[in-house]
Amino acid sequence: MSEKRQVDERAGKANLHGRSKDDRDALTALCTFSAAKEQINRLMRKAPQGIYHVIMLHIGNISQLTDEYGFAFAMAVLENQAALLRLCFRLQDDVILCRLGKDAMMAFVREEDIGKVESHARLVQEKLQNRYFGRREKLRCRVTMGVFHVPADERDLKRILICAGKAVAYGLRCRIPYVVYGESMAEEAVSEDESLTAEKTDEERRLQYEGNFIAFAVSLLSNTSDLDSSLDMLAKQMGWHFNYDEVLISEFIEDNSTMVSNRWRRGEGVVPNPEEINTFDDWDDFFSGFDKDGVNLTCDVEKGGYSERDLAFFHEKGIGSFINLLLYSNGHPIGYVTCSRKRPVEQMPDRELNTLIQLGKVISSFVALRFQNRRNQEHIETLRRDELTGLYHYGAFQKEVRRALYQCDPGLTYAMVYMDVSNFAYLNENFGYSEGNQLLKDMARWLRYMNAKRCICGRVYADRFVILVTGDSQEAIEQEIRQSVSRFTDYLLHRYPMGDLQVRAGLYYIDNPEAEIFTMIDAANHARKIIKEDYLNHVMVYTERLRQTRADKINVVASIHDAIDKGDVEAYLQPKFSMRTGEVVGAEALVRWHNADGSLKYPDQFIPVLEEVGYIVNVDFCVFRQVLDSLKRWKAEGRKLVPISVNFSRVHFRDQHFSDKVIELLREYEVEPAYIEIEVTESCISGNPLGMVQQMTQLRENGLKIAMDDFGIGYSSLGMLIDANVDIVKVDKSFIDHYETDQEQQYINRIGQLVRAAGKDIIFEGVETRQQVEFLREYGYDKAQGYVFSRPVPIPEFEKWISI
Repeated sequence: MSEKRQVDERAGKANLHGRSKDDRDALTALCTFSAAKEQINRLMRKAPQGIYHVIMLHIGNISQLTDEYGFAFAMAVLENQAALLRLCFRLQDDVILCRLGKDAMMAFVREEDIGKVESHARLVQEKLQNRYFGRREKLRCRVTMGVFHVPADERDLKRILICAGKAVAYGLRCRIPYVVYGESMAEEAVSEDESLTAEKTDEERRLQYEGNFIAFAVSLLSNTSDLDSSLDMLAKQMGWHFNYDEVLISEFIEDNSTMVSNRWRRGEGVVPNPEEINTFDDWDDFFSGFDKDGVNLTCDVEKGGYSERDLAFFHEKGIGSFINLLLYSNGHPIGYVTCSRKRPVEQMPDRELNTLIQLGKVISSFVALRFQNRRNQEHIETLRRDELTGLYHYGAFQKEVRRALYQCDPGLTYAMVYMDVSNFAYLNENFGYSEGNQLLKDMARWLRYMNAKRCICGRVYADRFVILVTGDSQEAIEQEIRQSVSRFTDYLLHRYPMGDLQVRAGLYYIDNPEAEIFTMIDAANHARKIIKEDYLNHVMVYTERLRQTRADKINVVASIHDAIDKGDVEAYLQPKFSMRTGEVVGAEALVRWHNADGSLKYPDQFIPVLEEVGYIVNVDFCVFRQVLDSLKRWKAEGRKLVPISVNFSRVHFRDQHFSDKVIELLREYEVEPAYIEIEVTESCISGNPLGMVQQMTQLRENGLKIAMDDFGIGYSSLGMLIDANVDIVKVDKSFIDHYETDQEQQYINRIGQLVRAAGKDIIFEGVETRQQVEFLREYGYDKAQGYVFSRPVPIPEFEKWISI
C-alpha cells in the first residue's frame, strides 16, 4: 500500500469519528477535551442503551518531575504515557481517549462486560505506574486511576465526569492507586472548573524546544537496561541532529578531576570505553564560564576572552565553538555535557539552546542513576530477602538504609520504625506455626504498602520488623504510622478476637543521616519497649527525655563492674530494734553507690536497670560478701552478733546453683547460717516458680531463714501465708502510714494476728514516728525498723550498737 493511500485511510478513519487535526492535543495526540465531549455525546445519542464507563487517570508527580528534571522532561514523560495509553486501547472499539489537563487523561469506553473493563483498567494502571525505571522511584510515575460505571439512566456528561473525578480524588486522598467509584465517595471534593481541561498550558506555549527530540531521549533512556549504550546512542543522535562534531558526557570524580564516560565524534562514531581522565587544571576558566543556569555557551573561542592556555587547549582539541551544560543531582553538580563544533558560529538559535538545556536535565537524571547503580553493585550479593516475608534480611536492610540516606532528599523527613506484635506466641501455641507464619506474611505485605514506595522494610527476627519511612514532615509520618498501626491492630482483633494481639511501634526521627544505622534502629526499639502494656498508645516517639533516661541507664550498666572493683558499691545497714527493750536485734543490708563527686546513688536509681540486664546478681553478691566479712570480723573482735538480712533479686533464682553459691560463701567466711536472712519480695514468692521453691527449701534446710519483704503490696492473699516457704514476714510501711482511726488500727492488728497464726515472725518496716511505735507496742508487736530509730548507715557507724 502506498504511503499516500495510508495517510488518506487514516484521515478517513479520523473523519468517521469526527476528528480533525485541531481536535487533537498538540503534546499527546489524544483528543482535546472539547472534541472528546462532542464525540461522547454523539456516541451516547447514537447508542442510548449502551453501557458506558469512564477511566480517569491522574499522574501525580508531573510537577515534581518538572521541578527536578525540567519541563521538557515532564512533558516527554506525559507524551510517552499517552502513547502507552493509546497502545493499551488499540484493539478496542468505541473508545474515546482525551487529555483533560496538564497531568490528567481519560478513556470513555463502551463495553457490556463490567468485569472486563475493570480487569483491563487495572492492567493499564499497572503498566503506566511501572513505565519509568522501577530501579529508581523518582523516575516512576505515580498514577491514580478512578473508574466510574455510568448508570443506564445517567447521560449528563458533566455529572458523569464529576463522579469519575471523585473516584480519583478518593484514591489520591487515601493513597490508593486504583479506585472504582462507590456511593461512599459522593462527598469527595472535586473541581468542576472546565478550565482545567485547557488544551495547552501557558508554559507549553511559552517554552520553545523540540519536544519530539526530548521525548525520544526520555524514551531511549527510560526503556533500557544498559544506560551506557543508551547514553552513547543519545550522544550520537545529538551530534547528527544539531550538526556537532563532538558530543561527550563527563562525570566529576575525586581529586579535582573528570572522567569522560560517553563520547561521539563525527567521522569516528561512538568511542568505545573512553573513560578519559582530565583535571580542571587543563582549562583555567572551566567553572567561571558557566552562568547561573549551568550553561557555558561560546560561539567563537577566539572572541571568548580566554587565556592563552585555554586557547591552546581549544586548538589542541580542534574546538571552534561549544556549549557546556552542567549536570545536577539533588542540587549538586555531578558532571557536564559538551557539544562542540570545529568552526565558530554566529549565534545559537533559541530553539536549539532550549532543547539542549532540557536535554541536559534529562541526561542529569540518568547519569545520577548510573552512578547510583555502580555504587549498588557491591551490595548485590548481600541484598537477599527473607524467604518467608520477602522483606530484607536485617543486614541487607541496614545496607539499603545506608544507601538511601546517602542520597537523601534534604526537603523530606526520614524516620526509623521498629515494630512487633504483642502476644504473638498466642498464635503459635493455639493455632500452630503455620498460622503464625501467615500472620508474618500478612504483616510484611501491609508494611510494604504502608508507606507506598517511600519505605524500606526489613525483618529482624520472629515478629520484629524495621522500616525506614520517608515523609513530608514529622507530623505526617507520625499520623500515617498511627493510622496504619491502628488499622492493622483492628484487623488482628477481628481475625483473632481472643488473642489480644496488638501492634507496637517505636518511632525515631533521623536528624543525622550519617549516624550509625544500628543507633537509629536501637533508638526506635527502645521507644517500642517503653510502650509495654499501655493499651491506649500503640506508637511511641523517641524523645530527648527518653534519650537522656536511656543514656543514664547505659552509663549505669557500663560502669557497675568498675564501681564494684573500686569499692564504690558499699553495703549500708539499717538496724532492726526491739520496741520493748530498745535493743538492736538485727539489721537489713542495703546498697549505696558512691559517685566520683562524693554524692550517692540510691537503689531506685540503678537496681531496676541492673535487674533488666541481669547485672543485679553482681551487686547482690557484692553486698552479701561485705555482710559476711563484717560478721566474721565481729566474731573475731568479740562483738555481739545479730542476724543480717540480705536482699536477693528474683533474677538469682533463674540460676539453679544459686543456693549452692550462698552456702559455699557461708563456709568460706566461716559464718553460721543462723545470722543470715535471705530477703525476697512478696510478688516474687507469690509467683511460686518450682525452681525457686526448691532453692528456698534447700536454704532453710541449711539453717538460713527466709524473709518475705514488702508484704501487703503484692497480689497474694493472706491465705497463702500458711503455705509460704518463709520464716519472717516484713509488713510494708504503707500499712502503718494510716493508723489514726480505730478501723485502721484494727485492720493492721488483724494482719499481724494472721501472720502470727501462720507461724511466722513479724517485723514492721518504715516506722517513722514515736506515735507509730506506741501504737504497735500497745498491740503487742516488738520488732520494727525505720527512720524513727535509724536510717541506713555505713557498717562502721552501725557497729556502735553492737558492743565488744
